[in-house]
Amino acid sequence: MKLASDAFAVTKFRAWLRQGESATLEFKRSTGEVKEGLQTLCAFLNGSGGTVLFCIQPDGTIEGQLVSGKPRSRLQRYRTTAAGMKILSVEAKL
Repeated sequence: MKLASDAFAVTKFRAWLRQGESATLEFKRSTGEVKEGLQTLCAFLNGSGGTVLFCIQPDGTIEGQLVSGKPRSRLQRYRTTAAGMKILSVEAKL
């Protein structure tokens, strides 16, 4: 996904990492935690909203992950059924 302003996206991403997990921000280590991430999103939707970031350790360290094959198509399927879900790919030194 290409955002209108990559600089804005990186700035927002850095802010999330500095902020750390909260009542509206959750980090998941890998896309293997998609089910848990979707459960968290449901909880956010029942509350005041929130964001789930994958491939980030609980302390905010970027884990990173190359996703291809079945996991990638599964994520694409989730994306097409989840309103407002965005997939952000950051390939930059933070």
